[in-house]
Amino acid sequence: MNLRNLFPDRIALRLGEPGQVDMVLASGARDRGATADLISADPKTGAGVGYVKREAHPEPVRVRAAFVSDADIDTMVRDVAAGGAA
Repeated sequence: MNLRNLFPDRIALRLGEPGQVDMVLASGARDRGATADLISADPKTGAGVGYVKREAHPEPVRVRAAFVSDADIDTMVRDVAAGGAA
């Protein structure tokens, strides 16, 4: 994986195995708290969760992006199509 060194900032979402965390973020990232292999597969608790490793900072940071469900999107589409406020 020689190409990964070309990307100074790295993001890991849910991964399948503990060894993959260090492969994606950098050696020792899992020992420093990036447990991307333990992120839940349940969308209510695991969707949008990840770890970010910035080039200038050795410590990975846990992040969470907003999660919009399919049902939420369907509701927005229905409301906008009906002329309602989104």
